[in-house]
Amino acid sequence: MSYRVIRRVGNNRYAYEVVSVWDKKKKMPVQKTIKYLGPVDKKGNIRERKQKPLTVVDYGDVMTAKSVFEKTKLPRIIENLPFDNEQKQLIEIMLLNKVVSPLADYQLEDWIRGNYLSYLYDISLDSRKISRMFKQIGRKDIANIYFDIVRRMLRIKNVVAYDITTLPTTVDLILSEWGRCGNGKDKVVKLAVFFDVQTKTPLYFRLITGNVQDVSTLSDLIEYICKFLPKNTHFCLVLDRGFYSSSNIKALNLMHKEMQLDFIIPIPKTTSLFYRLVNRNKNIVKAKNQFLINGKYVYGTKTKYGSSFIYVFYSPQKFLHDIEKANIALISGKVNKKNLDKKLSASGYTVIMSTIDTEPEKILKKYYQRSYLEKSYSYLKSKIKMLPIRHHTEETAIAHIFISILSLSLYWYIHEKLKEKYSLEHAFLLLRRIKAKIYDENRVFLTEIGKKEKEILKLLNLNIVSKICGI
Repeated sequence: MSYRVIRRVGNNRYAYEVVSVWDKKKKMPVQKTIKYLGPVDKKGNIRERKQKPLTVVDYGDVMTAKSVFEKTKLPRIIENLPFDNEQKQLIEIMLLNKVVSPLADYQLEDWIRGNYLSYLYDISLDSRKISRMFKQIGRKDIANIYFDIVRRMLRIKNVVAYDITTLPTTVDLILSEWGRCGNGKDKVVKLAVFFDVQTKTPLYFRLITGNVQDVSTLSDLIEYICKFLPKNTHFCLVLDRGFYSSSNIKALNLMHKEMQLDFIIPIPKTTSLFYRLVNRNKNIVKAKNQFLINGKYVYGTKTKYGSSFIYVFYSPQKFLHDIEKANIALISGKVNKKNLDKKLSASGYTVIMSTIDTEPEKILKKYYQRSYLEKSYSYLKSKIKMLPIRHHTEETAIAHIFISILSLSLYWYIHEKLKEKYSLEHAFLLLRRIKAKIYDENRVFLTEIGKKEKEILKLLNLNIVSKICGI
């Protein structure tokens, strides 16, 4: 019959299960140890032995992204999409991946196995299955479905930007054509995005054939937007000078007349109107016209022009930039001396047309908000890794771009919260230090959260510890 004994080793005491056996040599009973039971406390109770976790996975980065995601309107947008639960889960997982650690589709399964999301989503991420679901997600009317959901969910107001960017493709799509991309030519498609500046949310997107000129796409957008937006919607559409044409100006003025929607568009230097307006405002540099914007002095005036207003601006810093650019063009042979005089005479000037009657400073600030869309294109291409587009069908390519567009909203939300103290890459690299030790389904514990990680979570107003098993 076995019994327990306690043995002292130094200042510590340990419990063992023993039995009494007869020692033939000693001719007496001795204790034989059957099992080590563990250390004991002062009262003789066996202390609970430490158990090694079954697995350790990444937690801090993915659960921070997941927690922020749940605070946005994205879950409601995805919930309203006409897809089954598995397809919606795929959209969420890919959206989180593109913000945290963007990878190719075939790498998703390995990524999710190494982090805590594998315990939250029940879906197979086999690359062939992803391709099949992409064909459903990338249905041709997904942009219209998305716009219909967003316009009912968001109150569109203030500044909305519209612009087009060129996307190189490594495969032949129906929409891909040879076009200019960077400093050379390549097979390209064009992505047009209608972007709400206040909420940093893409409202509408569409793919355009690569050889279509930007200027010819605006009238279709205006017709579509005016058709579906509520009559009480009011915003200012900010455009790049590439959309300036007489037909577009007529369409914009008609939009303003019928729906009271304003617009801001720069007049290109290639037009005679630009030089006429500059020549009329050569005396713009006066104290009454001066204001400070982005830490630099700018001079601006306003005049009535038909049913719109013309704003002329002069910047000394832009003057130096334009002079240098014109001289480089002369050296490279792109302009002759006759055209150089014309360029030099307009150096430093910017001319903007708008239906808004306000101070020049306010118009220029509104126009500069278009930079959020330009930054968004940069984020899509470099940070979210939308490029390269390797999908071989139009449907899967559209699904890839659609999920990237969705992730842009989450990227901007986190970017704004971090207040440029941390980049997203640096923040998620630090948060990845927080691991989850998983013993069983009811026992999950986090590793220690460091000072920098706490600061990031504070900036995001999150407590990811409470996400674990009710801790």
